[in-house]
Amino acid sequence: MTRISSAVLALVLTTGTAFGFDSTFKKYAEVLSAHVRDGVVDYRGIKERSLPVLEAALADIGSVDAATFEKWPKPDQVAYLLNAYNGYTLQMIVDFYPVKSIREIGGKVGGGFFGKESKQWKVSEYEAGGKKRTLKAIGKAVSLDDIEHEWLRAKYQDPRVHFALICGAKSCPFLRNEPFVAAKLSEQLEAQGKQFLADTFRNRYDAATDTLHVSKIFDWFSGDFTRKGSLVSFIKPYFPKDWTRATEASKIKYLEYDWSLNDTPGKG
Repeated sequence: MTRISSAVLALVLTTGTAFGFDSTFKKYAEVLSAHVRDGVVDYRGIKERSLPVLEAALADIGSVDAATFEKWPKPDQVAYLLNAYNGYTLQMIVDFYPVKSIREIGGKVGGGFFGKESKQWKVSEYEAGGKKRTLKAIGKAVSLDDIEHEWLRAKYQDPRVHFALICGAKSCPFLRNEPFVAAKLSEQLEAQGKQFLADTFRNRYDAATDTLHVSKIFDWFSGDFTRKGSLVSFIKPYFPKDWTRATEASKIKYLEYDWSLNDTPGKG
């Protein structure tokens, strides 16, 4: 290892900063730690007390250009994109709050909404409260769909990102109250998977009928989860203890998706 590369490594390890970017996402962490509890988000609190901090955090994310991004290792890239997606989702909901569902925003940003293809996932710019917003990442304006489908799903092909992306709905996976960071990204994604499968509102197993009642996410993105085998084989490492009787032969049913806002707990 050269002296220069050693110095760069030391800088990353000691400060969490690479190429001028704070890879610990300190500002975003401040918002999450103050306003997220057990996956429930205090959108009103963000809007009234922490919106400038969230805006600053997203400005930092938007400042990263493509050349810088491409120099990062894969975990840094994935953590950045996950935080960009979730951060911009928070901002969009806060901008239009109060709403009962993120799908109400579709009509407010210039289009209707139909399931997961809703307009709000497709816009890179919108106006709210007299402010023009631009969702920017990797040096250009992007939509949430761009981040999810063109980058996270297509480029990295790690199905665990579905445990990390939040859409502001009760049936989504829990939003962590900390950012994703490269140093512990795999650990965080594994924890997200275990938490998601263990929550009986989002996934459950009926031993009496040998039926897995699982999230609609596993249906919508089935190709991601079955790329290397069956759905059961993919989710088995995340099984709660009371799912031990579930096998490849178990029936699978997909739960109805609750799109109501995740500002109160989802309850089965």
